[in-house]
Order: sequence, then structure tokens, then C-alpha cells
Amino acid sequence: MLLPGTGQADTRLQVVMQRLQAGEPITLATVGGSITTGYAAQPPREQGWAALLARSLGPQVKLVNAGLSGTDSAAAVQRLQTQVLDAAPDLVIVEFGVNDQWLDPAVRSSSYEAILRKLLGARKPPAVVVLGLTQQGNQPRDAVDVQLKLAAHYGLASLDFGRWMQARVDAGQDRWSALYDEPVHPNAT
Repeated sequence: MLLPGTGQADTRLQVVMQRLQAGEPITLATVGGSITTGYAAQPPREQGWAALLARSLGPQVKLVNAGLSGTDSAAAVQRLQTQVLDAAPDLVIVEFGVNDQWLDPAVRSSSYEAILRKLLGARKPPAVVVLGLTQQGNQPRDAVDVQLKLAAHYGLASLDFGRWMQARVDAGQDRWSALYDEPVHPNAT
């Protein structure tokens, strides 16, 4: 479920979507942990969700995948400039729902917010989408809930994948085991 934001942040996303529809080139950057890297897909960087999304958006999309296994938002703040912003992305998708779950609760909010502030404060601020991924079973959700609240605070679009998938499971339309071969990493289906 895509939750549209308000204000200038959402305007940036609308502009990117219009450019995509017009066939104009855009740079999509993704930043997150092993899920963003494409850990359970083979080969990861070619078959993970970021690569599949970029291909589905069209050949005019250049992907910068700054997924790094085992990292959380506290570590990503340090690499955001060189691995994401220096590529001048038009759109950035931020995914740390699982790895931030293991951060101290006092740190997880401030480090994730630091990423959002750094992206939105860039010389050429990109459109930003917050992706709320959880472990199999949509648990635990503490980090994702914090991230979605921050997205709303900054008027950013967000996708609560854990809640969307749980609704599909509850309705008998899907199974967690079809998407996750193990508890943490979604597979390439």
C-alpha cells in the first residue's frame, strides 16, 4: 500500500514518475542491508528486489544499489554521501526495517532520521520512498513503525510491505513461506 506524502517531498516523487512515463532517464538509488543487496536471490545484484524494480521501470533507469549486508541505518549515514548522493539520484528507496530492529531503540530513530534529513537536505534533493520490510510473519515491527512515522513526518511516500503481505496471508491469497525461504531474507519470487 503506497501512502502518498504531502508537500515538496511528494512533488519530487510525482516529477520522477512523470519523467519515467515520458521515457526520460532517471537514476534510482537503493540503500539498505542484505535484503536490498539481494541476499536470497541468485545472483543477488541482478535478481534482488532493487534490480527487478529497476528493470520493471524501464531501460532508462540506472540503478545504484547501495545495499550492504549486515548494515543498519547508523552505519549507512556514514556511507550515504559517497555511495548514494554522489550518484545524484532522482529517487532513493530506503530499506532498513530488519537490520534496524537490532539497533538500540534510542539510536534507531535518530540514525534513520539522519538518513532522511541528509537526503532531503542534499544540493539536489531526490524523491525518497521509505520501504518497510519485516522478517517473515511481519514481526518484529518496532523499527518499521518508527521508520513509517518518520516518513509521514517528512511527507514521504512509504510502502509497508510487512503489513501488505500479512493482509494477503490473512486473506488466504499468499503464504509467508512462498516469499521467504528462511526467516529474514525474502527470496526472488
